[in-house]
This record gives sequence, structure tokens and C-alpha cells, in this order.
Amino acid sequence: WNKEGLRNMGTLTIPFDGTQACMDLDTDLFFPDEESKNYAANVATAKRVCSSCVLQASCREYALSEPTLLGIWGGTDLDERKRIRRRARRRKVHSGT
Repeated sequence: WNKEGLRNMGTLTIPFDGTQACMDLDTDLFFPDEESKNYAANVATAKRVCSSCVLQASCREYALSEPTLLGIWGGTDLDERKRIRRRARRRKVHSGT
């Protein structure tokens, strides 16, 4: 975190307000190694942190707007976000908007 409340995630800088549950945690928690035998448990731990966060919805919305983001964001993983976007596109097509 820098003094402006921005968290550097690789080449990506995310603005938060200091109330996020992940603030003092190692970012590796949210980018679990898929080859690890503990992958499912690590994902569950990251999602549990997200579920307690007041900014979960904002974080998820950000992640949904950035289709190439890897890792756990707003309590969702990449595949879950793909499904959410796909459902949203289908609803949009069916509603005619």
C-alpha cells in the first residue's frame, strides 16, 4: 500500500479506501498456485477474506470490468467471473438492450 491508498498488484494499481479486508495480507493469498496440493483450501481462504470485506462488491465489479485479471477478486476467481459476464451478456441479449 502506498500513502495514497493504492495497492500495487503486479503492474496493476487498485484504489481502495483502507477498509478492505485484504489490506494487511500478503497478495500471494489471492493468487494461489494452481499446482499446489492445497489449491482448493487456499482459494477458500482467500474467498473467506473477501466475504468479510465491506468493499467486496466494489472489488468484484472492478474485476468484472477487467477480463484478464487473474486471482481472487471480490470473492470470485477467473472462471466464476467469466460465467458472471457470460450470464450478463445473455440477459442483455434476451432483454433486447
